[in-house]
Amino acid sequence: MTKKLFHNNSYKTKFKAKVLEKDYKQGNTVLILDQTCFYPNAGGQLCDTGIIEGYPVIDVQEMGKNIFHYIDGEIPVKRGDTITGEIDWNSRFDHMQQHSGQHVLSALFIKVWQKETLSFHMGEEICTIDIPSTTLDEKKVERIEGMANEIIYSNKPIYQYYAVEKSNISLELRKKQKKMQEQLRIVEITGVECTACGGTHCNNTAELAIIKIIGWENRKDKSRISFLCGHRALSDYQNKHRITKNLSTFFTTGVNQLEYKVAQATMEQKRLIKEYRNMEKELINYHAQELRNNYFHEEKGYPVISRLFDEKSESILRQISFILINEQKCVVILGAKKPQPVITLACTKELDINAGEIMKQVISEFNGAGGGSKFWAAGKFDKNDDVLKVFERLSKLIL
Repeated sequence: MTKKLFHNNSYKTKFKAKVLEKDYKQGNTVLILDQTCFYPNAGGQLCDTGIIEGYPVIDVQEMGKNIFHYIDGEIPVKRGDTITGEIDWNSRFDHMQQHSGQHVLSALFIKVWQKETLSFHMGEEICTIDIPSTTLDEKKVERIEGMANEIIYSNKPIYQYYAVEKSNISLELRKKQKKMQEQLRIVEITGVECTACGGTHCNNTAELAIIKIIGWENRKDKSRISFLCGHRALSDYQNKHRITKNLSTFFTTGVNQLEYKVAQATMEQKRLIKEYRNMEKELINYHAQELRNNYFHEEKGYPVISRLFDEKSESILRQISFILINEQKCVVILGAKKPQPVITLACTKELDINAGEIMKQVISEFNGAGGGSKFWAAGKFDKNDDVLKVFERLSKLIL
């Protein structure tokens, strides 16, 4: 059985322990110790990282009554040896801030919304809480966030103890527990909540610094709230402040006018896109008419329209081709050197031609990429010089 030193003191970073078991799996040393400061992956909280005898601890898992330490590489210790370990304090304190913040929010979700916490997940960057489905909006979230930060500012003590250590618990447990009292570890925030939890926590709410809800999702079966605490919230604010400042410089406006400027630019962009698409449609129809009038010919009984452009996208070539084959019975071979060397092949359904099979053959001959259906196909190639060769090769295969 591994003694959990982090339950006695979340702030303890260094420790000595005896090796109970040692194993080696997939390039990692696995140690079971008689005691440890390393918190395992459990209860939605990330495990601690750090070092044992100078070797990096990359994962910590709890199985039964033992805690398994996964160490990168082969560590030269054996069963019965005494080792020295040290957790990464910055990582530990971050986890303490996030987990204590979750307790504050979960208590408020019950108090204000009557919604119990279904699950908590601490990610490397963002933390989430799932509650029974409820309709969330900006006002509701801002109210909860404000109340959470008032709890932080009031510097309430956070107690961590086993239930058996206290004859009575000052608050009713947030969740009913099946464990025996001597196994039940309690986290209590004075006047806020009292619940069973095996995680690591701050000594008081002031150490959380700030709680910031950064997003929420209204789903059918549940609602998910994303949040950050402490250093994570500060880092997020600094990043968003930098982005906002850069955007303000770009739009040559103050931060307070930035939202209006972005909305204005978005509307203008939509107008220009609509105008561009109308012009593009006119251009496509113009090209179709030009090809019909000047590039139509017959080869061995097949009506053919073919042309090689200097610059046209595959999308434009496809739209031109479909206009032509829908208007009359014909084969359409179009190509362009830029922006990427491409050849397209389209044919009317009445013609006994399989565009996809023919294009597949040409692609294999010229080391291209692409494909298509019986009536439409496209091939992309690496070199501009290949386009003319493919263009000529396609004409020979079809005609």
